[in-house]
Amino acid sequence: MAYVRRTETMLEDTTRKIRRMGDKALKMYEEGSIEVDTAEFSAACEAIHTAAYREAPHLRGNLPQSWLFKTDRIHLKVISRAEHGTKVSTFINVPDHRQFELPLHMKDSWKVDVKVYDDECTGALATWVEEEIANETLRRTVQQQYREVERQVIGFLRTHASLNAAIKEMPEIEMYVPGEYIEKMHEAVAPRQKKQEQTSAVEELGIDRNALAAVAIAHRVMS
Repeated sequence: MAYVRRTETMLEDTTRKIRRMGDKALKMYEEGSIEVDTAEFSAACEAIHTAAYREAPHLRGNLPQSWLFKTDRIHLKVISRAEHGTKVSTFINVPDHRQFELPLHMKDSWKVDVKVYDDECTGALATWVEEEIANETLRRTVQQQYREVERQVIGFLRTHASLNAAIKEMPEIEMYVPGEYIEKMHEAVAPRQKKQEQTSAVEELGIDRNALAAVAIAHRVMS
């Protein structure tokens, strides 16, 4: 087994691998979109027009054409009426022949923001919003999980002069180190004189070995 010295380059490459693993895990929880001719789209259209005429519902369908404008892209924001914060947001795009027609006061220079209160969302839109909120919670969990993995793996590697010593003490770490370093370490070389073992850093750094292994195994299952 060849001796692989721990270097800053190796740490940077390991960091990049962990972040790529995290990015792949996050793809399972990508932000959803609202597509034309779906139940969510129909419900969103109704909510958008309700919001557009919220202050004067009687004007809906009664404004002259000169007081309206058309747009093929809307930035829909669902706002909590109780907390006043944005719960979820998405862009809705439609073809030219399906453009939204809205009052001129909503027109902006480059985008059209439509704020819909959560209690104005009904049917399929309400379901979509709740699913997106749950999805975002999962995204934050995965992001935090991989940030913690990165912190622990890089911190642990820094306590060792070589990759060999690090993997000997905590084999789970091998799943996060780029393959070229692992292959180099496993190259056959002439036997070396056994060095004195280093004091374990696993407990000192409070590393959760089971969590590290579980995240790496989950990544392999998705690959």
